[in-house]
Amino acid sequence: MTQVENRPLTATPGSLVGRPVDRVDGTAKTSGAARFSAEYPYADLAHAALVYATVSRARITGIDTAAASAVDGVLSVITHLNAPPMKPPRPVNYMNLSTLASATSVNYLNTDEVHWNGQPVAVVVAETLDAAQEAAGLVAVTYEELPATVDFAAEEGNATPQKSSPVDSGGAKKGDAVAALAAAPVSVDLRFTTPGHNHNALEPHATTAVWDGDTLVVHEGAQNVAWVRDQLAWRFDVPPASVRVIAPFVGGAFGGKTTVWAGTILTVLAARVTGRPVRMMLTREGVFRTVGGRTPSTQRVAIGAETDGRMTALIHTSVTRV
Repeated sequence: MTQVENRPLTATPGSLVGRPVDRVDGTAKTSGAARFSAEYPYADLAHAALVYATVSRARITGIDTAAASAVDGVLSVITHLNAPPMKPPRPVNYMNLSTLASATSVNYLNTDEVHWNGQPVAVVVAETLDAAQEAAGLVAVTYEELPATVDFAAEEGNATPQKSSPVDSGGAKKGDAVAALAAAPVSVDLRFTTPGHNHNALEPHATTAVWDGDTLVVHEGAQNVAWVRDQLAWRFDVPPASVRVIAPFVGGAFGGKTTVWAGTILTVLAARVTGRPVRMMLTREGVFRTVGGRTPSTQRVAIGAETDGRMTALIHTSVTRV
């Protein structure tokens, strides 16, 4: 991200290779002039912090918010017991691409069910970030734990085939590759694995949300502002024209800021409940627990060939967590 003197480009092949090329937002980002989504000032701004489930699959049997509510500066502790209803996320529909940003089918704080360790089960809103974080640590949640499958390697054999869709093929087969591989005089049969990876953007996920009646302004590091707008309009039952998403700088992404994650939804919910502008800045733990990343996978690649190198068989299978 360096700023260099602009020079005219030439049509010489390869003339750009090895040259410093001006990045339009380079100076703004490296000097701190770029304003990210957690840096917009608003009068009476409140701060929010999440409370995360500590079990992988469960039903919530109780939430004690008394200690959290007693922290000086706390405005509200929102749980499934007092959260206003939101429309549930829409299923993916390739005729409406904004549904690709749903992230999950879980309707945060509108359900007593826990579907993963780290699912938000409460959001605390306070006058200061310190008060919100302190109070979030005092919310006590009890669960009826339910069976869960959490070991990817152990569950690999139980994987179900991917269904075909307009943009993804569920698989393809031509001939009998297994037999051809067994008959091939030369073959390789290898297994590869990739671990899960979390996002670590320089600008962690953050949202500033402001309601004015049924008009919503959201500052968000979004890769697709139209999808975010449409998702929020649907979830909070307002027209898309009433939602404005401002994202002059993404602040890191690699897919992590395409989807509308829990922090965004619950910041907007907190602003509606309190009637105040609300900001939520996810900690690194919050990013790891609520933002999707690269899932683990295993790949089998097997190739059969004649001794002259002519390929006679190819098998490629992949198993990944969704």
